[in-house]
Amino acid sequence: MIAEAQEVIAEKIEDKDFLALPAADQVAYWEDFKKKYRGVALPDAYREAVKKVQEEQRAAAQLAEEEKLAETEDVQEVRRMSSRKRRKLKRAGRYPSSGSTADPKEP
Repeated sequence: MIAEAQEVIAEKIEDKDFLALPAADQVAYWEDFKKKYRGVALPDAYREAVKKVQEEQRAAAQLAEEEKLAETEDVQEVRRMSSRKRRKLKRAGRYPSSGSTADPKEP
């Protein structure tokens, strides 16, 4: 069984189609391999694929965080713009002062 496992490993690490698969698919293959060939050490290709998946996950998390931050900054900019517009309208006398219940004057 060990000889068969070693043969499978040798074939997979040379298989260009296998190596072209996404890292997550390669990890899944090697984890299935590990169940089938219990006690056989996994090749370095497995550890490399796991590392790549982890890097991809970190990059995706970082991108999501950056997108969230950009969205927050966009909302803050809209609020600042709205605040500037309100101040401009107040200076022009077309926005009710705080405490006033009157409608803003028409432009």
